[in-house]
Amino acid sequence: MPSKKETKQFLKIAGTRALGVAVPIIGVIIYLTVYGIWEEFIDYAIIGIGTFSNKISYKELFFSSNMIVRVLAIVFLVQLLVMFIVYMISFKKKELEEKEWFKTIHIPAIYLIASAIVIIPIADKYHFAIGSICGIIVFSYIIYKMISIKLKDKEKLKITIKTFSEVLSKILIVTFAFCAIYKIIGFVKNEDRRTDIKHLKNTPVEEYLYDRINYIDSFIQKENELGKEVYVLDLASALYSVTIDRYQKNYDMFNLGNFGGKGTEGIIQDLDSKENAIILIKNSKYKQNWQHPNEVTDFVRENYRYIGELDIYEVYIK
Repeated sequence: MPSKKETKQFLKIAGTRALGVAVPIIGVIIYLTVYGIWEEFIDYAIIGIGTFSNKISYKELFFSSNMIVRVLAIVFLVQLLVMFIVYMISFKKKELEEKEWFKTIHIPAIYLIASAIVIIPIADKYHFAIGSICGIIVFSYIIYKMISIKLKDKEKLKITIKTFSEVLSKILIVTFAFCAIYKIIGFVKNEDRRTDIKHLKNTPVEEYLYDRINYIDSFIQKENELGKEVYVLDLASALYSVTIDRYQKNYDMFNLGNFGGKGTEGIIQDLDSKENAIILIKNSKYKQNWQHPNEVTDFVRENYRYIGELDIYEVYIK
């Protein structure tokens, strides 16, 4: 049974962390309320999650072409299993909860498990980097604290390990800083940086993409002047939209899972209701993004009239 002092200390720590969590949550609640978009938030952020019909299994990380990703994938999985086993044992042996090292790892372990959620259901190297690095750092801290506790009576060895950890950390920081500076220098020297594309100022854009953006944007603006709306059923749609200050809900991030609760069926119904639309679909000889909603493009090809090509896109009208 924890003492009054321990209970007070626990409530103080828990309250501080709860306050840190509450601040951004309250900010989001205020934003959603002020703009009256609770319905869309629920539709896209909660119900819409179920429309992710594509996924990448975690085991794919073990076969990544990047050796670092392969190693970290194993490390991250091992640390999750270790934490799970420790907590299962704690349920059987209640005295474990009173151990100093267990108290030390309790809160970091929660962060570790929470960070793993980011990796599901798309365990590619990008989601893995976001979801695992925080956990790996936390786990490293847990290991360090456990070693420190076990060596509390061996001050000399403890100081040696601490010094080694600090030196290694500094080496890593300097290495990452050097890599960052190298990237910045490369960015500054990059001759593909553009100054004449709206909202992409100083962004490196290769020549072929620069020409494509201008070409597609010119076509969109020309058709808009004639009273027609152009829909680009491609992940790159946002690239054409942002440079001409247009917004097309559901089409600017044309990936599975981004269409709300109705999913691809909702997109098909929406397109079917448009009488004066021009639809661009990437030519079949080009590879589509793995999250591309093939059901939608198949529907267009079967029900709309093909009228020609525009750069890498096939053009369809009703």
